[in-house]
Amino acid sequence: MTKAKEEKIERSLVLDIGEETYYRLRSRGILILDEVQVDVLESGVFNRDLFWLAMAGWPKEKPIWVLLNSPGGDAYQCFAICDTINSFTVQGYMVNIVGIGIVASAATIILQTGTRRYALPNTRFLTHQLRQTHNSEDEEVSHGKERIAELERINEQGCQIVAKRIGMDFHAELFPQISKTDLWKNAEEAKKFGKNGLIDEICTTFPFMDALEKG
Repeated sequence: MTKAKEEKIERSLVLDIGEETYYRLRSRGILILDEVQVDVLESGVFNRDLFWLAMAGWPKEKPIWVLLNSPGGDAYQCFAICDTINSFTVQGYMVNIVGIGIVASAATIILQTGTRRYALPNTRFLTHQLRQTHNSEDEEVSHGKERIAELERINEQGCQIVAKRIGMDFHAELFPQISKTDLWKNAEEAKKFGKNGLIDEICTTFPFMDALEKG
């Protein structure tokens, strides 16, 4: 057998194992947001997974778990995920979110939509203003004004989600802290940030381990 064929078989085996783990986790109500960034692909897969659980008859009294490990990403796709989670919680589903590794930028916003928000001890959190890369070399003044106005609108929209959940006034309390610098928090600091915290609980093990231990 050639080396190239061996590598192809090895890649196929890894893919099969990954797909099997993914489907088994989903069937137990455990979803994962851990791509390089929140984008249209990740939000689409995540939303479809939630719809699948609802169509499969997932009981509303049984939590759906989201494992969140993300540096952030696209604001619009962040809002798509937030709105989907909110639509499920309004219907009576419990969607709990567990932060590990890094929960930054758009991911911090997503975290605030969880029914209950958890984090492992070494999780790091980042809250800041919206950032946008603009590469246009030729832009009319009116177009520039429209782009800036939209940037300000979605920045406030995202930050208001955070401010409302943690119990802070956006303009008077949160915005002054994030307008000039990145606001990093460890798990203990995140729990104490605002009246309600960025998280509700620090856990030393995953709260959904009982679902993993089933046959």
